Amino acid sequence: MKNSIEITDNFSVNQEILWVYLTDKSKIGLWWDDRIELQPWVGGDFIEPWENDAGQTIMTQGKVLAIVPPKRLLLSWTDENWDFETIVEFNLVATSNGTTLSVVHSGFENAPKDRQKPILDDLESGWKYLLNKLKEQI
Repeated sequence: MKNSIEITDNFSVNQEILWVYLTDKSKIGLWWDDRIELQPWVGGDFIEPWENDAGQTIMTQGKVLAIVPPKRLLLSWTDENWDFETIVEFNLVATSNGTTLSVVHSGFENAPKDRQKPILDDLESGWKYLLNKLKEQI
């Protein structure tokens, strides 16, 4: 079974513009959620409140582990009901017609075996949904 999610997509804007949409609160709110908190420096906080299917608010949180504007953002990531941590990496590569964005969410081997597949499936569909929303905003 796979232990990571990898999604790559092409955007018709340069790295600098896409970077702003990934790291600036006013732009993050356009495609992700305006409640997201991201402090875009090493050691900065990442906080994402979201609602599960039962309508309960869940907090996802982490720290910025590495940041190389406008190329790379690395976050630790854990939900409040997890006893393990994962890593999300955003990589931006300039192309002749824009930017290729790669999102890799890894570390699921640390999850309980019976929860790995459901968590991976939920997050993979979530990342695809968010990247489609991002593409629509740009």
